[in-house]
Amino acid sequence: MKKLLIILLTAVLLLNVMPAAVSARDNPFDDVPAGKWYTSAVLWCYERGYMAGESENTFSPNKGMTRAMIVTLFAAVSGDDLKTGEYEHGGFDDVPDGKWYTRPVSWAAKNGITSGTGNGRFSPNDTITREQFVTMLRKLLEYKGVNVEYKGSNAINAFGDLGTASGWARTALAWAAENKLISGTGTVEGRPYLSPKGTVTRAQAAVFIKGALEKNIGGEYPVGSLTLGGTDISDFVIIYGDDFTVKMHESNKTAAEFLAAEIKNVCGVTLPVYKDSERRAYEGAYEILVGITDREALGFVTVDRDFSKPAYIYEMKGNYLIFTCPVDLYGTSMAVSRFLEEVCGATYLGDGMFDRTSMKSAELADGVRVAVECRYENVVVFTGVGDDYFLGTPNGDEIVLNLSHSLPVLGCPGCEYGDTPSSGHHIAHVLSRDPCLSEPDSIDIIINNVKYILQDKLGDNKTAAVQIHVSQSDSAKYCECQHCRDVYRVWGMGATYTQIMTYVWNAIKDEYPNVRLIAYGCDQTGQRPKLADEVSDEKYEAFLAKYGDLKYVPAKDITPPDNCILWLKSDVVCESHTMNDPDCPRNKAYLKNVAGWCQMYKTIYHNSFTGSKSSHYNVFPDIYELRDTFSFFAGIENYKGCREFFFDPYDLYGLREFLISRLIWDPFMSEKEYSSYIDTFLKNAYGPGETFIREYIDKMEELSSANHFWTYNGTGDRWDSILTRGQWDDNYGYLSGLYERALSLCDTEEQIYNVRRSFVSLKYIGCRMAYACYAESGSQDDLSAFSALSTAFYNEVRELGLRYPENWTDTLDPELWDE
Repeated sequence: MKKLLIILLTAVLLLNVMPAAVSARDNPFDDVPAGKWYTSAVLWCYERGYMAGESENTFSPNKGMTRAMIVTLFAAVSGDDLKTGEYEHGGFDDVPDGKWYTRPVSWAAKNGITSGTGNGRFSPNDTITREQFVTMLRKLLEYKGVNVEYKGSNAINAFGDLGTASGWARTALAWAAENKLISGTGTVEGRPYLSPKGTVTRAQAAVFIKGALEKNIGGEYPVGSLTLGGTDISDFVIIYGDDFTVKMHESNKTAAEFLAAEIKNVCGVTLPVYKDSERRAYEGAYEILVGITDREALGFVTVDRDFSKPAYIYEMKGNYLIFTCPVDLYGTSMAVSRFLEEVCGATYLGDGMFDRTSMKSAELADGVRVAVECRYENVVVFTGVGDDYFLGTPNGDEIVLNLSHSLPVLGCPGCEYGDTPSSGHHIAHVLSRDPCLSEPDSIDIIINNVKYILQDKLGDNKTAAVQIHVSQSDSAKYCECQHCRDVYRVWGMGATYTQIMTYVWNAIKDEYPNVRLIAYGCDQTGQRPKLADEVSDEKYEAFLAKYGDLKYVPAKDITPPDNCILWLKSDVVCESHTMNDPDCPRNKAYLKNVAGWCQMYKTIYHNSFTGSKSSHYNVFPDIYELRDTFSFFAGIENYKGCREFFFDPYDLYGLREFLISRLIWDPFMSEKEYSSYIDTFLKNAYGPGETFIREYIDKMEELSSANHFWTYNGTGDRWDSILTRGQWDDNYGYLSGLYERALSLCDTEEQIYNVRRSFVSLKYIGCRMAYACYAESGSQDDLSAFSALSTAFYNEVRELGLRYPENWTDTLDPELWDE
C-alpha cells in the first residue's frame, strides 16, 4: 500500500491560515471545544496542514464545504504536485483558468476522482453532499493504491433512509459503512440516518479524512505494522514463566498463547511461544515475557511489582515487552488484554469475540509502563457459561479455602470439609438448617473444623493470607433452640452469625494471623444486629445471669474483628430503578440496611446477582442498572470487594458479562462511555442490525421501569412481573419485530446465531402468553396455537445447542418445564 504524503495546502479560501504543529492542549480554535465528536479530527487535520481556520481563532466546524474546497483538500492529501502544466486548465465549462480551485479541479478530473455534475459542469460553488463526498473519497483512495473493494457487508442496510441515496452512490456508501467510515447523522426510531443528500460540514470533512487516512483500509489485516520499542514485531518471541504453581504456570501459558493468536489476527505475524526453561536467555534477544520468567533471576531484566492494589502491567523495557502482576497474584491475562486493546486496537468482548480497529500502524515506545489497578481489593465472577479470564476479572491476593454456605458442614461432627463437597452428604449440608451458633459444644465443632481446613490446606505456611467462609447455609432455616432465641431477643436476628466470627477468630489468630473470615448477609442475617449502644443494660444483664458461666459468652458489643468480611447480598434490590431512587421502596429499604451493616463491618463485599435466578429463557432487562449498581457500591468506603453471580439467561448474556468486566475496573465511568461499550458489543455480536437490538434494550428498559422487579422475578412462574401481562400483550409483536429486522441484516453465521440465541428468550415469553390464553379460555384452538409455538421453541433451543427442558411435551405448561 502506498503511503499518503503530507504537504501544506496553498489554496486560499479553504486554508487561509497556515498552521503550526498543534496538540489538544494548544487548540487555537475558540469554536472547537474539547470533547466534541469532531475535535480530535479537526486538530489532526490542522496539524498536518490539510485544513486551517477561517481566521486565526475560528474553524467554523458547522459551515458547509463546496465542491471546489473538497477537491482542493483531496489534492493536498494526495501529495501530488499541482504546479505542472497538465493541470493549468480546469476542463469544465464553469471552471475558468486562474481560479484558486482550477488546478485542484483539473487534477481531480484527470485522475478519475470526479467527473463533474453533468453537461460539462463541475459546479465548484455548490455545497458537496455526503454521497458525493464519500464517492470521491473512495476514488481518491483507489487512485493512491488502496484496495477499496466492497466486500458485500449488510452494514449499509441498517440505515433508515438508504432509499433516499442516489443509485450511483450506493456502492460507495456501502463501502464506507463496511469500513466504518460513516456512522450516520443521528437516529430516527432507533435507526441511524445516512442523510446522503445532506451537506458535508467542515467538521464532518475532518472526521472523514482522519478516519480514511488512519485506517488500514483494504489491508489483509487490521493493523498494517506493529513495532515494540522501535523493533518490528516479527523479531520477537514469546516467553512465559514456569513459576510457583501449576495454576500460575497454566495461566501464563494460556495468556501467552492468547497473545500470540491475536497478534496473528491483527497483523499477520506468527510468533513462537516457549516456556522460559525451554529457550536459553541471551543478551540482545527480543522477547515478550509473560509472568515471572527466569530472565529476571538471571539478571537480564528487572520488574517492579510493588502495587498497593490488585493490578496488572505491561511495560516496554529495552528489548523486552513485559506482562506481569504482583507476585501474590496469578494470571497475566488482564495485562495482555489491555495491551491488545490500547496498543493494537483489539478489544476483547468475551467468548472469543473481538472488536478490531483498523489502523495503518501500532507501536509501543521504549520506557512506556501501563498499570491497571482495580477499585476493589477482591473480585470473583461466577458465570453460567464459564469464567473468561481475558475479560479482565482480577483475582484478589487471597485464596478462599472452602466453599460458601459452609456453616452446616463446619458444624457437623466429623465433617472434615475441604475445597469441594465430596459426597451428597456434604451437598445436603449446604442446603440444610444451620447449626446452633450459641451452645459451646456446637461452637467447638465449628472451630475444630476451621482449624482442620487451615492445617490441611496451609501446612506449615501459617502466615499465608487466605480467606475462609464461616457463613450460613443457602436456606432460611436457622437454629431455634432457646439459647439462640434469647440471643435474638437481645441483639436481633442474625446476631449469632456475627458473633461466631469473634469466637472463631479468637481461637485461630495466634496460629494463623493473616486469615480473614467471611460471613453472609442474607435471609435471616439480612438485617444488622444491634450495636452495643442499642442494647439495653437490663436485657444484657438478664442474658448474662442466664448464660454468663458458659465457655462462649458474647460481649455487649458483638462487632466482629476487623479481619472479618461481610458478603452482603444485593439480589433483593429493584432492577429497574437506580439504587438511590427515593421513590423506589425496595431500594430505599436496602439502602437503610446497607448503612446499618457499614456501622458493624469495616470490609463489605458486594454479593450481586445478574440474570434470572432459575429460568434460562426468561427475559431480564437490566443492562443500564448494572452501571448504577457498580458505581453505587464502589462509592461506599466499606465496600472493598465484589462477587458477581452471573446466571445465564440467553437474552443478551454476553453483553452483561462484557459490561461487568468493564465496570469491575471502572465503576465510575460516564454514561456516554458505558453506552459506547454497549454499542461496541452489539455491533460485533449482532452485526448491521445492532441498532434494532439497542432499540429492543431501550424499549424493555422503558417498559420495565414502571415495575419494581428484582432477580427472583426472572423465575419462570413470574414471567409477567418484569413486564405485566398487559405490557406483553401491547408490545410483544413490536419487540419480536425488532429481532426479525436484526436477523435480516446479519452478515455472518455467528451474527445469525447470536441474534437467534437472544431472540429465543422472547419466544419463550410467547409460549407463556399462548399458554395463559389457553388456560383462560380452555379452547382447543388456543391449545393448538400454544402447541405450535411450544414445539417451534423446543426445536430451536435444541438446534442452537442451548439447555432444553427434558420433560417437555407440546401441551405442558411452561412453568412445569424442567430446565
